[in-house]
Amino acid sequence: MQTQKYVNAVCFVRTYEYYGNYDPANLTALQGQMALYNQHHIPATYLLEYDALQRDAFTQTVLENRKSTDEVGLWLEITGGLCASANVPWRSKRNRDWDFYVDPGCSPSYSTEEKKKLCDAAMALFHSRFGCYPRTVGAWLLDSETMEYLNTRYGMDAYIICREQWGMDGYTLWGGPYFGGYYPSKNNALTPAQSIENQLNVPVFRMYISDPIYSYYEFTRGEMNGINYHLFTQEPTWRYGQDPAWVKWCMETLFGQNIRGFSYFQLGQETSFGFGRDLERALQMQCRYAVEHKDRYQYQFVTVGQMGRQFCDAYQQTPNHFLTSAYDWANLDNHSVWYHTKRYRINIFNHKSTLWIRDIHLFDDSYRDRYLDNPCRTRKGIYDNLPIVDGVRFTQGCDDNDIPCGDQFNGKRYEKPAGIYLNAPAKITGIEYFENEICLRINHGEYRIFLREDGISIEKDMYQQFSMHFEHKPDLHYLKSINEKSLIYQHREYEYSLILENGQIQADQLISENSSLTMHFDPIIQK
Repeated sequence: MQTQKYVNAVCFVRTYEYYGNYDPANLTALQGQMALYNQHHIPATYLLEYDALQRDAFTQTVLENRKSTDEVGLWLEITGGLCASANVPWRSKRNRDWDFYVDPGCSPSYSTEEKKKLCDAAMALFHSRFGCYPRTVGAWLLDSETMEYLNTRYGMDAYIICREQWGMDGYTLWGGPYFGGYYPSKNNALTPAQSIENQLNVPVFRMYISDPIYSYYEFTRGEMNGINYHLFTQEPTWRYGQDPAWVKWCMETLFGQNIRGFSYFQLGQETSFGFGRDLERALQMQCRYAVEHKDRYQYQFVTVGQMGRQFCDAYQQTPNHFLTSAYDWANLDNHSVWYHTKRYRINIFNHKSTLWIRDIHLFDDSYRDRYLDNPCRTRKGIYDNLPIVDGVRFTQGCDDNDIPCGDQFNGKRYEKPAGIYLNAPAKITGIEYFENEICLRINHGEYRIFLREDGISIEKDMYQQFSMHFEHKPDLHYLKSINEKSLIYQHREYEYSLILENGQIQADQLISENSSLTMHFDPIIQK
């Protein structure tokens, strides 16, 4: 498994503040970030929203201060001004020219023809300002239909979309590749394509860097070690990104000796947060650390577009990715392992002597974006994949039909996290890398977990039997039926399965056979 490592700086540029009014602090933020990246000679990607393209002060700032190594792209949130230029109705119920609700602020809330008009209007204005079309486009939500149209008509190098999150600002992107890059399916922008025929040949990267240990339960918003971190990303506006110890840990996790596959760290912040002293200091600290440790970690500084082109040169299809936390920066004795292929993702979690599979999501080309046929008409939007184990949605007390949003997160508490738990004390003690699989050694080899492209296998030494139990809420509507060899699920109108090749299922217990449990995942049947 080859390894590629990158650092890029991304600044996406609006002119509006939270309530949809023009705010000159956005210009100050753009100028401040450009000055920092220029000071440290870091190639940067500047993504301008339509309203920023309309204002000379913003485009001139970019034209006059960009380096030859920088790129300028498009941030494709929909605004009232863009809709007016495209002759598309603007549906802001709050009468704002910028409205971050999914309907009307994101492409999944528009019809196919409306999307094309919006893309063409945005591209036309960009071309009039910069004399070329952008080859990098980003947005919190960007659907596969829009991606395909942009690439077919204008040619793209890369897309960036929102990180993995549950409900923040009304955007739920859950069950996709947790890090790295992937080629999306034509049917779903959050699903890696399984076949070349159904693949969009422009890679997607996730915005910002999520903590591989603690981001997963971020929606509970609890304090940790007496500190409320709010969001678990590297953004310099939040406590995580302002903590030098966390930045050091994040770099070691992303670029240290245990990384395999495609990995990157992202600098930068959206301009809507301004450029206050704390943000400036944090971003300066991150830039300095990235420059000082380039030789140690052997990563490249590139723009998002360059990263996309190199991804295409290296991979014809989505590669396998492996990420493990270097250590627990919070000293709470947690360890997290993420692995994803074009077929599935898995997270194995270890807290003290308890080990469990916290997450498995199946990827399938047939799983269609719910908004391609019926555009979103609500403030919240959901992009997901097929849950087999979901430490959030399957947990008692978490109602996935009532996803928290904004301040509703604060103080939420839930029962024991859902997952498939090993019925024995266990600790991850080592990792072995092979050509087509990765092996986690548990208790110095007493157990071994093999991660492969098409499934996983758990084995115990000395031909001893073992078991695991599936912890989930009793009214789990995803789980349609259970038999001795399979768990059969239904999500929306799609049916799919976890199959045990070795082992058997008795109630909520998975019991080994010949000292092993081997799992693979059956593709979906659309009902």
